[in-house]
Amino acid sequence: MKKLVIHIGYPKTATTSLQQNVFRRLHELKQINCIYNDGRAFPNALRRARQAKGSSARPIKVNYILGSTYNARPDAAYFHGLLSDSKVNLISDESLSTACLAIRNDPWTLKPRFVIDNSACSPPLSVTPSIVHQLFHDDQTEIKILVTLRKQSDLLESFFAQLMTVCLPHPDADSPSKMYFESGAKGRQEPRDTDFLNQFNFAANISEWSKLFGRSNITILFYEDLARNSAYFERKISDILEIEEEGLISSLFNLGKELNSKARVDGQYATQEHILKIVFGKRLAYAIEPFHNFSRRLRNKLGLSGLSLTKLLISSPLLRSPSARNAGRFIKRHISFTEEERSIIADYFRESNLSLASSFNLDLEKLRKYSYL
Repeated sequence: MKKLVIHIGYPKTATTSLQQNVFRRLHELKQINCIYNDGRAFPNALRRARQAKGSSARPIKVNYILGSTYNARPDAAYFHGLLSDSKVNLISDESLSTACLAIRNDPWTLKPRFVIDNSACSPPLSVTPSIVHQLFHDDQTEIKILVTLRKQSDLLESFFAQLMTVCLPHPDADSPSKMYFESGAKGRQEPRDTDFLNQFNFAANISEWSKLFGRSNITILFYEDLARNSAYFERKISDILEIEEEGLISSLFNLGKELNSKARVDGQYATQEHILKIVFGKRLAYAIEPFHNFSRRLRNKLGLSGLSLTKLLISSPLLRSPSARNAGRFIKRHISFTEEERSIIADYFRESNLSLASSFNLDLEKLRKYSYL
């Protein structure tokens, strides 16, 4: 029987570090069969394999954060043909755990990643596991789901920092507080968009996967374990991938880059300042960004991609050095969540995290230690 492990993320839980430092190298060492497409990790394979941009409408439509849309059709035979009979097969795609993304031109409007029959899906969280189940489930394949979690307040803060690095931020949402919170009737901070936050309701999401793949086939790991007790985290990865060589996972992490983390200056997230904002100011830069993107895509098509630099390059060593203060005009410092906001986020997800712990026999003391509860 073929064995398939599907690592669904979440984002900001060292998924990229696992993919680059561990999964890819295990594949190169012929320890596992990690499914790739054109030399890249699996996300592109699932969403674009054997499909061309601009093709006719398919049962599944995939929406990207940059606004581009690719049509894709489930092709179970194609994907089953990629699976090895003799090795554990691995798919790693953090987008499988987040059904929706904020669109940069309206950060409080959500679009589902996957749309069934070209119409809105409700709830979107239930759609993704159904698609994966449709593609891979059969009597000849043993499927296990690997989930990596992170405390929601830290995850949301890091998620926001990533949005700031990949696109020009909305002028009214240039901090995680403004992105996720708004003032309520009595001036108290309240969640701005519960639909977006509910993507990080771990119990609701993972339960959808367990309904289709079985609760016993769900393995849950914590980012905090990797950051604080890497030996335990790495041993669990070895177990699920059936890696017999002791210490191999640890050595791959040590040989690779450090965990992919955002640079901080004076305790605040620091990202490169968008060159449009430097030149034109925040709101005008935001207004002309679509024209800037069109120009960039045109230059790429003409083979002039080297001229399409959209951000001033500042190296990570510079951001971590004392001289970073002197480059302040090139650095955007993002205020972290306040303690009140962290408390609101914890309260918002506490029932969900308790439900998750109860359903999957998670260690309550560990969840309290890591501030999930």
